[in-house]
Amino acid sequence: LPRQRIQLAFDKTYYIEPSFECRFDHIEIRDGPFGFSPLIDRFCGPKSPGVVTSTGRFMWIKFT
Repeated sequence: LPRQRIQLAFDKTYYIEPSFECRFDHIEIRDGPFGFSPLIDRFCGPKSPGVVTSTGRFMWIKFT
């Protein structure tokens, strides 16, 4: 619904192979409905990102 946000929670078993600047395996999260929406962050490596929250009702997620 309008004026709601999305929270994406990663658990403790999270692990994506680390690489310099997360160039290879990674999860890319954007704040909006499109691949060109503002980048929240790219995540890789052994440390869980915890909870990622959007500013609105859309969140774009891509696993590479």
